[in-house]
Amino acid sequence: MSQFITGNERINESNNELKLELFFMKQILQFPGSMVGNMYIKTKQGNKVWVDKLNVTKEELLTLDMDDDVQQWIRDKQSTYNDNDW
Repeated sequence: MSQFITGNERINESNNELKLELFFMKQILQFPGSMVGNMYIKTKQGNKVWVDKLNVTKEELLTLDMDDDVQQWIRDKQSTYNDNDW
């Protein structure tokens, strides 16, 4: 059996990757109350997920794979302030 990938196999593989990416991108429609500018692509156990940085809870953030953004969002959720502090 040949170890070389034929042109058709490459096209099929590329086509499948594009279909998966399109399916993922369409999932943003599951956030009808969110502005696109607040949406970020993050990973959860290595899989891409959409996250609305304004509406995400600390508990949800803790389930994501950690990166600089997620760590900062967790810190932001932990910070509490009082109007009387000003």
